[in-house]
Amino acid sequence: MALEAKNSQKSRNTSLFKLIPFILLAYHFNHPVIYVFVFIWLLFNSKRQLLKGSLILFIVLVCNHKKYDFMPCGMIEDIRNNSCIVNKLFYKSLLIGNEELNVGDIIITFDTNEIIETSHRSKLILFQSNRYEKLGSFVLKNYFYRKLQDHPKEMQQILDHTLNNRYYQEDISYDLGYGLFGYYFFKRFSKKAPFKCLFCFLLYNLLFVSQIKYLLIIIDIIAEHYKLDRYNRYALKLLFIAIIDFNLFRNYAILIPLLLEVYQLIDFPYGFTNHLAFIESVLFCRIDLFSIFFFRYLLFFRSLLFLISLLSLIFPFMDNILMILVKGYSFLNSLHLDIRGKLNLLAFLLILSVWHLFKIEKHPLKLLTTFLILFLPLSDPLLHISFIDIGQGDSSLISYPFSRDCVLIDTGSPYNYYKLQKYLFAEGIYRIEYLIITHDDSDHNGNIENLQNDFHISNIITEGETFQYRNIFYNYLSLGEHDNDNDNSLVYLLDVNGLKILFTGDISSNAEKELLTSYGELDVDILKVAHHGSKSSSSDFFISHTLPEYAMISTSGMYYHPHYQVLNTLKRYDCRYFVTKDVGTIKVYLTRIGDFIKTDKNEFVIMR
Repeated sequence: MALEAKNSQKSRNTSLFKLIPFILLAYHFNHPVIYVFVFIWLLFNSKRQLLKGSLILFIVLVCNHKKYDFMPCGMIEDIRNNSCIVNKLFYKSLLIGNEELNVGDIIITFDTNEIIETSHRSKLILFQSNRYEKLGSFVLKNYFYRKLQDHPKEMQQILDHTLNNRYYQEDISYDLGYGLFGYYFFKRFSKKAPFKCLFCFLLYNLLFVSQIKYLLIIIDIIAEHYKLDRYNRYALKLLFIAIIDFNLFRNYAILIPLLLEVYQLIDFPYGFTNHLAFIESVLFCRIDLFSIFFFRYLLFFRSLLFLISLLSLIFPFMDNILMILVKGYSFLNSLHLDIRGKLNLLAFLLILSVWHLFKIEKHPLKLLTTFLILFLPLSDPLLHISFIDIGQGDSSLISYPFSRDCVLIDTGSPYNYYKLQKYLFAEGIYRIEYLIITHDDSDHNGNIENLQNDFHISNIITEGETFQYRNIFYNYLSLGEHDNDNDNSLVYLLDVNGLKILFTGDISSNAEKELLTSYGELDVDILKVAHHGSKSSSSDFFISHTLPEYAMISTSGMYYHPHYQVLNTLKRYDCRYFVTKDVGTIKVYLTRIGDFIKTDKNEFVIMR
């Protein structure tokens, strides 16, 4: 009887954990077959589980499709560019065009609507408003804000970064410890004194920039009070985040703590260091051996830096001590021992299965398999050309089989360098053998210096030359001198095992005519559409004389790109087109037995 009672209690404790992740995965994939599979699985468990699952899915659907600002009251956290960021504890909203408000003012917002821009979403700003009513002011917040403004500009940025965890340039890699020092501090504090921790947490979020990852700690405290086990706690965290906004699962500030907690949740047969390596590879497409081996020490260093920054904010004479620590911290942050590439999840699970099958969880062979995991990200075994989704700009990568070097055509804009960097890391790139810059526009050449900092570049081509690298012939098609940068773009025709790929930069229809006049009708299989699909290029005359089978368009959708006239022209000549803003990065795989196209949206096209 005691055993049955124990099993019954365990079943109740893990009921949410068995239910919520499956429901959220079904919502994520949003496919009828997935929904049917999940509901059949729930039905076989019990009708009660099916009812719970249906209710949870309904709540998530309603909350995400019918956005509602359920916390209208908030406090002004920051004022920039004639707009205010309103801290509502679990999320933030944007108040536009109100100059008379100050940091620390407590307000109620009206006429709110959802913000859908990803740049705001990454900062957890979910709503915006134009109307408000002021209720009062939190003087202490305004005091800390004014103390920050009293420091020199350089010190202001340092204090703002360490106290508010705010970044002044977009970067895919977090500071040492992934910016989790405060999260781990409150997490440990909550285990010893949960309600004191809750008070300190609320005070911290009132004085500094609110961070939604601390919501996970609030759930921990509430769950501990109601004696919920770790599995149900984790399930509740997933559910609350999904209710606030399902897109928050794409935010690294939420995703990293959740992934780190998986290690404590499930008894994996491998160490925490390997768990960190897996997370870094999946999220950042590289494994920094320095950061994963010294993770706990780095968290302590970052926590110390926070305390000294807090003292320096109140007592400016400590600025010199803080500056010394910041320089030491910057030095540590510059130390990297990277293994670039993205771990294959199936291969990772295979290694874990081998550990379990041969009982080597505590065997010396575990060290060998650890290195296999760390060095697993190898370059793709197939020759492929990637049209990278880097927003409004151009960048195309030619990757060779089992190689850490490549040829890169254009670099995109500096605003989107983190996308290019992450993709090159995922490909395992260390060296760029040839960097071709088609012309002098920032959305094509904006990251030369950034690339030189992160990769070894052997040759930079800006004036055009024909060359061969390995088995690919890069034929430069000269158009002479023109009176505008776009028509001076370098045009290249690649010949890959008989497949012809034409890169046209940003040339206009006039340059396209000149190209055909100089070189005759070009035999083109794939066309990299000029000028992001602008109507100034890809004329009917040009498409009719090149007759590409496939067209690639790189754009974020700005400036009405691609233009409907260009798309209609491509359709008229039976040319299938792919647009990065719709399908993400486009990969063309070239093999001896056939070629095929694969996109980030899992579109798959056999070419020949």
